[in-house]
Amino acid sequence: MRTRTRLGARARYKVVRLVAAGLTALLATSFAILAAPAGAWAASNGQWAIEPYNPPGTAAGRSIFDFSANPGQSVTDEATLANLTAKPLSFHLYAADAYNTPKGGGFALRLARQRQHEVGAWVHLPFSQYTLAPRTEVTFPFKLAVPLGVGAGEYAGGIVAESTAPAHQVHGHVRILVHLGVGVRIYLRVLGGIQPGIAVTGVGGANRSGTWAWATGDQKADISFSVANTGNAIVNEAEANVRVVDVLGRTVARLRPVLISALLPGSRASFTEHWAHASIAGPERVDVTVTSLPVQTVGLSSVRLVARASATFWIVPWTLVLVVLAALALAVAWMRHLRRKRRLEILRLSLALSGPQGAQPAAAPPGG
Repeated sequence: MRTRTRLGARARYKVVRLVAAGLTALLATSFAILAAPAGAWAASNGQWAIEPYNPPGTAAGRSIFDFSANPGQSVTDEATLANLTAKPLSFHLYAADAYNTPKGGGFALRLARQRQHEVGAWVHLPFSQYTLAPRTEVTFPFKLAVPLGVGAGEYAGGIVAESTAPAHQVHGHVRILVHLGVGVRIYLRVLGGIQPGIAVTGVGGANRSGTWAWATGDQKADISFSVANTGNAIVNEAEANVRVVDVLGRTVARLRPVLISALLPGSRASFTEHWAHASIAGPERVDVTVTSLPVQTVGLSSVRLVARASATFWIVPWTLVLVVLAALALAVAWMRHLRRKRRLEILRLSLALSGPQGAQPAAAPPGG
């Protein structure tokens, strides 16, 4: 384990922001860890950072840990934790499993108090608490031991450095404790058969127009769908394209592409996109196509995954329907009024014709 004070040149760190927010009047705390997108450098949180150890003079520094191992095998590496501030900082360090958030599929890490089942349980750190002097960094070793019997496939997790001193914020009458953390991702491929796969489910739509949107041209609808990773390989990057087709087969809308990153095996992410200037009424078919970048497989160079799904939903402008029904009811009532009026006129005409003209003169009384 090495401690250094030369931080001037270390300007970039691959980090995971730990966003925490707990709301209670009794100062209860809660937090959640969100990771920065894979494959991109991200700034630290301004106070500390953690990243794979990069020896001095390394041309291209690592931003994540990327391991391959067989079941029962162990790998070792080193991580660097840095204090970027002018005061001592104390950290709680732990390994965590990764998961995708249900909405939007964001990459996240389990909390320290949650039970770890995979990478978070397989990583062994030399300590769980550490205090760093101002503007210093420490490099420490760790081991990842893959248990026997673990199935082939790709797994994800991370090492998190969480501040032991929560920040206090006050919003109105509510006091909030915010725990911040920084972490680095760990990707692990357990060697064996790699079977990538994705699926699109839960396609649908819902009318979100206002009462008079059909009259003002401000029709809106929400298009929703879910993407599931049905294989055992991480889908690092994919794009979902959504189009809306009317009853005549015409494409009436193409929504902005939805980017999906680091979708983990067994995970499902749901998305809701807004369709502005939606149709006034009628059945609309939603077609969703998800295409991934090439996914590496064992024995194959790469494979591009494609999944499609469709569903039909109705846009019903209920105010317009009520206006039309009211107009029809008035029209029917008016027609009935006209028919009744015509019958009365015919009846009067019949009575008039069968009155004086149809009467016979009275006979003269017999003379006497």
